[in-house]
Amino acid sequence: MELWQKLSGQPREAIIHELESHLATRIFFMLLGEVSEVANYDALERRLAEALGSPSDEIGDLAKELARTLACTDHVTARKNLSEIPYPFRAKLRAKCGNRCSICGWDFASGPVPPRVEAHCVPHLDHRVPIRIGGDADANLWLLCGLCNSVKGSALIVGEHGRVWSNNFIYSHRLNHVALWTMLRDGACTESDCAIGPSKSRLCVVRRTGRGRWVLDNARTVCSQHAEGRDVLSY
Repeated sequence: MELWQKLSGQPREAIIHELESHLATRIFFMLLGEVSEVANYDALERRLAEALGSPSDEIGDLAKELARTLACTDHVTARKNLSEIPYPFRAKLRAKCGNRCSICGWDFASGPVPPRVEAHCVPHLDHRVPIRIGGDADANLWLLCGLCNSVKGSALIVGEHGRVWSNNFIYSHRLNHVALWTMLRDGACTESDCAIGPSKSRLCVVRRTGRGRWVLDNARTVCSQHAEGRDVLSY
């Protein structure tokens, strides 16, 4: 923990929160496997109580979340193309994201700028949580540029050096993946007193320490204004 804090420059509280979030997600998916074939809600509660060794009255909220997730996976619909979405909802999505990519802030009104090609600049409909577990609810849909959509794919999260529960992993030479997951993790500019998000500005990735390799733990997100004069990861 101390070595990670020293290398990443993150406060101890942030590291603990990140580890807790990872573990909570892994535990949730493990429990989904435990209850995935139950016949009804009562059976789900009993199976969960047995797995955790806890009485049923202490696991009610967790059982409900597992049941809701299972309901989504049982009724997953086909992925929609943006052109198939009714115009009013399409306009609502564009307004919500400021007509920009919801991860990197690419302005859909601008044309391609090298090294980006046109296919990387147009809006795509994407599911925040992969459709296989998140369903097709309106709240789970957002707009991404073609590049972010292709890099993210159906991944839920990535690990720096090995496989995780979503079966995705990255290494430092996959720089597009480092950039995307850094922006997705941070969500906005990390400069103090800034916090501008992708709906307002193009986001960029810089080294956390100013030197070293382009890896997830050594990268952080800044807005285009704070990226000026810095060594920015090409994306």
